[in-house]
Amino acid sequence: MQHALREMRGVLSDPRAWVTLLGVSLALGLAGPFGTDQNLSLLPRCLYWMAIVFGTFKIGVLMSVLTEPWRLGRPIWVALTCLAVLDGIMVSVWLFLLNGIVYGIWPDQIGYALLILVNATVVSGIVVVIFHVFKRKTMSDDDTVPLLDRLPFDKRGAIISLSVQDHYTDIRTTKGSELILMRLSDAMREVGATTGLQVHRSHWVALSQVTSASRTGDRAELTMSDGTVIPVSRTYIPAVRDAGLLPKGKG
Repeated sequence: MQHALREMRGVLSDPRAWVTLLGVSLALGLAGPFGTDQNLSLLPRCLYWMAIVFGTFKIGVLMSVLTEPWRLGRPIWVALTCLAVLDGIMVSVWLFLLNGIVYGIWPDQIGYALLILVNATVVSGIVVVIFHVFKRKTMSDDDTVPLLDRLPFDKRGAIISLSVQDHYTDIRTTKGSELILMRLSDAMREVGATTGLQVHRSHWVALSQVTSASRTGDRAELTMSDGTVIPVSRTYIPAVRDAGLLPKGKG
């Protein structure tokens, strides 16, 4: 959740995102899709579409933060499609209110409600893609991974896990592993944009690299993308559960 909030702040502080949203709003205002060119003059139409696009963006950001635990580890197209549909439902409520205020029309017919839902889902899909693009751009611009600079060039890939071995930290990436003389706590501070979690006093994992999780009694295990099995100690079970890797129902 904290990582999603950091991403959200990064996108909201990027003027390019706001310029893009304004451009989309003006384009829709000029085009007047879905009959708005017949019902509203140019200025009210542009303001109407600005309210839709910017409102949809804010709702999309909120949904992105709330659904982050579920989206972690899933294919990007699945995550974005589900997010767009969920946004479409939430935005439909916003559109019902907006159209009621602007047009005095309320959703008393199924056909009208479905039309609003389709319109909202299409606009939500556009906004979700904009958010995703600027999120990735913001992360690549602002969030480096200093830890990778310590590795040989041929082993610099996405971080999978960090594990303590004597006085060394075993840094495992998608391109291999390397033992580095440093403390685990220091290595964790250098993971940059990598979303992760300490799950044991000797282990840290990147959440996007977890492929499965299992629990037996007070302990759990995480299987990583490279096949490594990482133990989870009882102390860190609540954090792992909050990250969405274990069912909420288990204490």
